[in-house]
Amino acid sequence: MATDAIIKTNVKYGSYFWVQWSVREQDAARNKTVILWSCGLHPEEQYYTNAIRMSAVVINGRTVYSGGTYSDITDYREKTFASGTMEIDHESDGSKTFTVSAFSGWLYGNGDYNAPAQSFELPTIPRATVPSMGAATIGEEVTISLPRASGTFTHTLTYSFGSASGTIGSALGTSAVWRLPESLAAQIPHDPGGTGTLTCVTYSGSTLIGSKTIAFTASVPGSMKPALTPGWATVAYDNSGTKASAIRAWVQGYSKARAEFDDSRITCKQGASVRGYSITYLGKTVSESPYRTETIGGTAATVRCTVTDSRGLSAYEDFEIAIHPYAPPAITGARLYRADGDGAASDSGTHIAGRATANYSSIGGENAAAIRGYWKAVGGSYGSGEALSSGVTGIISGSAVISTDRSYVAKLVITDSLGNTAEFEDSIPTERVAFHLKEGGNGAAFGKAAETEYVLELAEDWELKGGKKAGAGILQTTAATDLNAAAEKIAVLDGDGTVRYRTPAELLADLGADYIVEQGTSDGWAYRKWSSGIAECWLLESKTITGSPSSIIGNAYYISTNLTDFPDIFSEPPRGYGSGRLGSGIGWLTCIPNEKASITLFITGNANSTEAKVDSLLLAGRWK
Repeated sequence: MATDAIIKTNVKYGSYFWVQWSVREQDAARNKTVILWSCGLHPEEQYYTNAIRMSAVVINGRTVYSGGTYSDITDYREKTFASGTMEIDHESDGSKTFTVSAFSGWLYGNGDYNAPAQSFELPTIPRATVPSMGAATIGEEVTISLPRASGTFTHTLTYSFGSASGTIGSALGTSAVWRLPESLAAQIPHDPGGTGTLTCVTYSGSTLIGSKTIAFTASVPGSMKPALTPGWATVAYDNSGTKASAIRAWVQGYSKARAEFDDSRITCKQGASVRGYSITYLGKTVSESPYRTETIGGTAATVRCTVTDSRGLSAYEDFEIAIHPYAPPAITGARLYRADGDGAASDSGTHIAGRATANYSSIGGENAAAIRGYWKAVGGSYGSGEALSSGVTGIISGSAVISTDRSYVAKLVITDSLGNTAEFEDSIPTERVAFHLKEGGNGAAFGKAAETEYVLELAEDWELKGGKKAGAGILQTTAATDLNAAAEKIAVLDGDGTVRYRTPAELLADLGADYIVEQGTSDGWAYRKWSSGIAECWLLESKTITGSPSSIIGNAYYISTNLTDFPDIFSEPPRGYGSGRLGSGIGWLTCIPNEKASITLFITGNANSTEAKVDSLLLAGRWK
């Protein structure tokens, strides 16, 4: 593009003819450019009468100078033959190329001078307004900018979006505010957004200047998510495949939540349709049928039901669920004994009686429990049992008569509607006698009837006392020995039949086993000391530590800190391992021993943070 130019003929003896032009102004409203023009001679000699001639000058097809003959050149000064202004009309799009036609001249003694035609492109005059707008949201307002070339220009704006179209406004100035119709969403029922066109037609008064079309994007707002009416989703218990399958209620530890959906109660907006459903519990989402959660372990739960439409917009509802607490049945007040025919306790009774109270979870009246009593001779098998009522004594041996010189075993079993059981078992001793000699004389018993040949028996509730030798004392039989009771001494029978009394530590040492000499808790730690000299401690719960973050590479960071709050049980620096993280995701923890009461922790992760989480930590070393 050019705003000025000088066109010269060929040069002879330093002289030439010229035509010159320059842009004076451009009129956008009239689509015209005004130029200044002139023509003349550049002389290098003095000439005489009738010594100069120049042809006509034609610009853009118009003769602006008709040519002439001159004889008044008396010195070497530049000579302008003619000058003026002219208007040049531009094309409808504002562009314009014009031509300065060929021209010539003649100088006495020098001959002819000629210049060929030349074309020039004027600066384009902006014409039709190009609109602009940012990303738009359907149903919301957007401002459209109209940077017009002339203050007198007006505009008509129209839009097209899919098969929808319409007029935004007429006689518009420099901008327009447009609220996108909600109905546009119907053009994109399966997408969250779409593309349309905006056309701006520019006028000067009633004269059409031109039009420009641009593309725009429009998205569907979140407010166009599906509308829900009550009953669109229902959440019910699902006990199928469990012990609670026959229970018609929510059961803790057995029930799953199952959702059902009703399309008729869901309204998708502007042509959208239901794409799918999901159910979420404790962060886990199920997006396909059957819409069922994991087993619910608590007595309350929040289950989220979600519907998603064809545009990907979702609506949800949270369902708060109250769940019947459940625990396996338990027996309280259980008792089994030898009895007479009326159920009264009797050492010489020939029946077995029992009594117990059934404790069980009611599950809103859906659960029940039954008690049955069973008996057998020692070494025998249980029969089908007898039904008992909770809290009521009953004969569990039925019509059978049991021997007074034999021992029996009996049990009470409670079974609830889920099939879970609890039981109590006890022995039924023989008739109580001071001393009894087994028939044939090859067995004897104190406090009971003799039942086994070549065995001296002692009733369970009788004690055997020995002499006052070193370490000797009372020898008492018990159902079990509880080492955690920290008995002073334990009776041990050697292979030669000698009874020795040993402390628990001595007994473990005799067996060659390591054992705990001290254990406890301290400030969130648990610890143990072993007889071998090993010591260990571990965190009872996760803890937060602080330090200065450092970058490893990229988004990986670590912090380090000295840890000193663990129990002071080590005689040397301990070593350890554990798990921890800085931020989210996967991290790792490294322990470096410093001294007996200090270690250095390095914890890595993906966060530039001064705080890290230690999930677990075990330290081990020696205390002696």
